[in-house]
Amino acid sequence: MILITTIHDPYMKLINDIGLYAPIINEIFEETYICISDKTGKTITDICTKNYSNVKVIRKKGAADARRNVLKFAISKIKIDQKIMYCDFDRVITWLKLYPEELIEVINRFDGNFDKDYLVVGRTEKAFDTHPSSWKDTEIITNKMSALAFEIENLDITAGASIFTLSAGKSIAKLSKHSHTDCEWPKIICDNSGIIGEIKVDGLSYIEINRANTISDIQEYYQRLVLSEKITSILLDI
Repeated sequence: MILITTIHDPYMKLINDIGLYAPIINEIFEETYICISDKTGKTITDICTKNYSNVKVIRKKGAADARRNVLKFAISKIKIDQKIMYCDFDRVITWLKLYPEELIEVINRFDGNFDKDYLVVGRTEKAFDTHPSSWKDTEIITNKMSALAFEIENLDITAGASIFTLSAGKSIAKLSKHSHTDCEWPKIICDNSGIIGEIKVDGLSYIEINRANTISDIQEYYQRLVLSEKITSILLDI
């Protein structure tokens, strides 16, 4: 399985983990493709370049742009039909810190027999409950709307992880243009008669490295509400 991932870390929260977890990431994934924002500290970029074979620095233009960039980066180099996992890099590190066996199990399970075109990787109730209230309160609405749109009960669309075929990845790379990709990517597959599925894992939990910049509680709730509106706005086209 191929891992594609993005890093935006101007405060270098990941500096101790990027090199530390590189051996296991390189062992469990066949290839790893990383796009790093140009606002991320140079030290982190240098560590990535030293430890991973496919690293690219991109302009900071938002999470959706970064995800599209790393998908296209990988597709331009992948030569055979392989499964692709997208997961935010801080989520990969969290997964390895807390539940490494689970991540390996997921890779082994879906790298071979894969009867879906796109698999939403979401959080168990246990993992979801580790997140701040501002995340949970707003993402409940996002996920409810997504579950209704895709007709998948208890769908968790906002965890920042998915698994899909190379063919699905090529369709997404060609058609993705929305401001946020959480709902857009599975919608692209759905619109093209693809099969959407979901699994839930404990590893997409919340720890300190997943924390956003410190702002007031009111600002945090407002930003999360705006994020929810932007993510779900594409569902009005279904």
